[in-house]
Amino acid sequence: MRFDKYLLLSWKRVLIIACTWVLSVLLHKAIYYFAIQGSLVANALFILGTVVIPLYFLISLVYTVIRKMGYERFLLLSWKTLLIIPAWILSVLLHNFIYAAFYDH
Repeated sequence: MRFDKYLLLSWKRVLIIACTWVLSVLLHKAIYYFAIQGSLVANALFILGTVVIPLYFLISLVYTVIRKMGYERFLLLSWKTLLIIPAWILSVLLHNFIYAAFYDH
């Protein structure tokens, strides 16, 4: 399919997504700490780390599950798709924990 290049997950792609997410969190904190607070770059990295990367991961995960199971057998409300919601919540909580760990109160 034409979307396999961008959406089909492998262990290498999952590692790249995780490293990109951690890097965006660290860069956001560094720019926020050393630059003017509320700068455009810090805000863009925050949006990247909290919205774009988790959303890309969720879309890729759903696409990979559907592709591997086959389109005919996939039910949207199966127990396997319900595992995606805790994974997304965990990624948001992990981001908030890392952000709080580097945030000077």
